[in-house]
Amino acid sequence: MNNMNSPLPAVKALINNNDRYLLLEQSTSNGSIWTLPGGKIEFGEAPRAALQREVEEEVGFSVTVGSPIDIYDFQYDSVHVVATVFECSPENQNIMVDTSSNPADETIIGHEWVSNFQPGERVMNEGLSRVFQSV
Repeated sequence: MNNMNSPLPAVKALINNNDRYLLLEQSTSNGSIWTLPGGKIEFGEAPRAALQREVEEEVGFSVTVGSPIDIYDFQYDSVHVVATVFECSPENQNIMVDTSSNPADETIIGHEWVSNFQPGERVMNEGLSRVFQSV
């Protein structure tokens, strides 16, 4: 059982496909927010394996996980999450994003491949916004 005062470790994928990066739009109680594919690391799971599993679950294709590039954190309800962002690349060139089979309780309502990012252009976590500005 997780101590509610302990942050939860998570992993996020900055998927580079020909200098375009995949963003997911998630529905929240306050509207929607843009994020990267990924999620929480399960007990006993290696971070890279967790990221491969999460990407496959959320968007339906496999990635090669590269180096960690940044860390950011966020809070929702009474949960504090610390997310490590890894550079990733698709394992195949024929990418079809499929968010319909995600087993998690999050609601992905859209996706977009973006080549550049302007602050304030999309609603997203402040830490993730800083990560994107450094790409």
